[in-house]
Amino acid sequence: MTQRSRQSAVVLAVALMVSAVGCTPLLHPSAPPNYYALSVPPLETFACPQRGISLRVWPFDATQPYDRNEMIIASTSHELTFSSRHRWVASPGEMLAEQIAQALSAGHLFQTVDMAGSPAVQSPWNLAGHLHRFALSTNSNRVQAELEVRVVLWKEGAARRIFWQKTYRLEEVADSVRPEIFAEAMSRAVGCFMNQLARDLCAAMDAVTPTPAPQS
Repeated sequence: MTQRSRQSAVVLAVALMVSAVGCTPLLHPSAPPNYYALSVPPLETFACPQRGISLRVWPFDATQPYDRNEMIIASTSHELTFSSRHRWVASPGEMLAEQIAQALSAGHLFQTVDMAGSPAVQSPWNLAGHLHRFALSTNSNRVQAELEVRVVLWKEGAARRIFWQKTYRLEEVADSVRPEIFAEAMSRAVGCFMNQLARDLCAAMDAVTPTPAPQS
């Protein structure tokens, strides 16, 4: 092999190595996503008589893009960034509804509380809502989890009747944009929301099902 041929062979070999390295991410699957769940503390104890009715909780719908399970960061330019690597275990609307059902059931505000579709609960009383925001925001001088959700309580009958509705907006400071810190901050925001919701539902149900006066 001549000197020129050897040089050509070396150049070709290097080119093939560079090509192979460049194609490596395409040949090997990317790392699997990490999943995060909400960890919400139990409801605070407060005086509220149990209602003799059952409640069905429906999954909350959501304004796009909060109907997806990717974690979302709202930047200072008001742009949204989605993380395909870091995701919630379910869509935010599903997680929120499950947390509400569990909290209200454990808090004994109603006779029974379960997710809609469960054969254990057949009741005209329903609770659902709409999620307007579920993100980690860097729009201000601090990083914070932001939650905005509207909750509706209605009763099915000959005609659907809305008895109560309210919009909640909550913020919780996060120490960083790390996904586990985001999950912790959002869990605290959801916990505050749950406590406000429970007290509001207790007051709302007073107007619907007044507590009987004690017998003299």
